[in-house]
Amino acid sequence: MIERTEIKYILYSGLFAIVYFMFLMIPLIKYIGDNPYKQFLVFNIGLFVVFFIFFKSLSISTTTDLGLSFGLYLMFFALDIWLPEYHVTINGELVAGSLLGTSTADYVIGLSGQSMGFSGILLFLFTYILVPIITLFLVSKLLPNFVRRL
Repeated sequence: MIERTEIKYILYSGLFAIVYFMFLMIPLIKYIGDNPYKQFLVFNIGLFVVFFIFFKSLSISTTTDLGLSFGLYLMFFALDIWLPEYHVTINGELVAGSLLGTSTADYVIGLSGQSMGFSGILLFLFTYILVPIITLFLVSKLLPNFVRRL
C-alpha cells in the first residue's frame, strides 16, 4: 500500500519534472554554458538536493538527515561513474556524449584527473577504479551497514 507521504512525494516530483523538462532545462543549459563543473553542480547535485532533501522534507513535513542524504548522494555518485554511458576512454580521452554529457560524474572526475596530471590509462583507472572505491569507502563511514539496506 502506498502511503500518503509517498503519494505527496510522487506528485511533487512529477510536477517538478514537468516544469523542469518543459521550461527550465534548456534556459539553464544556455545560462550555464559549456562549463562541465557548473553543469555538474546544477544538473547533478542541484537535482539531488531538490529530489532527496527538499521534496522529502515537504512530503513528510520534517527536517532531513543531511548525513544520510550526503551518504546516499555519494553512493549514487559512485554508481553513476560505473554506469554507461562512459565519458573517459581507456586512452584517457574525454568524450562529451549526448546532451549534458559533460555534466556526468565520470566526465567531471576525468576532467579533474586531467587537471591533476593524469593521462592515458592512468586517467581511466583514476576515474573508474580509484575515485569510486574511495567514494564507497566514504559511504561506508556515513551509512554504516549500507549494504544490508540495499
